[in-house]
Amino acid sequence: ANDLAEALQGCQLALSDREKKHAEEERDLLAKLRVAEETIMEKTDKINELSEQITSEEKLAEIITELEGLLVEKEKEWKEKMEVLDVECKALKEAKDNLTSENKELSLTMTEKEEKHSKESEEYLKEIEELQVSLASTEVAAKQEKEQLEGTIQQARDDHSKEKTELEGTLEEAH
Repeated sequence: ANDLAEALQGCQLALSDREKKHAEEERDLLAKLRVAEETIMEKTDKINELSEQITSEEKLAEIITELEGLLVEKEKEWKEKMEVLDVECKALKEAKDNLTSENKELSLTMTEKEEKHSKESEEYLKEIEELQVSLASTEVAAKQEKEQLEGTIQQARDDHSKEKTELEGTLEEAH
């Protein structure tokens, strides 16, 4: 009976030790499970963050593409306007040359017929002078508009370059 009691007591001690060991293992496994759950949550957050960054980068790429398209359109419009202004300037110069030539011819004719047509000649000369003044002011305005358009084109290029550089910097930071 003594042997049985000792064996029973040994079994109870072994069972108690096993229960303690199982409890410790269970605590260790729960701790590992918590760590694994936290790791999974962190990885999920990181995946969501990267997904948002990818979406942001795609949107930035679309914006850059749109801006480049708009710049090309604006440059085309400005070039067309510049060509029109160049044609108008050439026409104005030709008209000025013609008026100058006509003015010389009229001066010669006027001296021959000065007494007869003095009143008409004075009015005609006055018109020529007004046209020359108008032509000169139109040339100045056309030159100013041309310079302004060139400045606007350069500013748009500079702005586009700056925006593109900033967007590329943002894209690099996002990576």
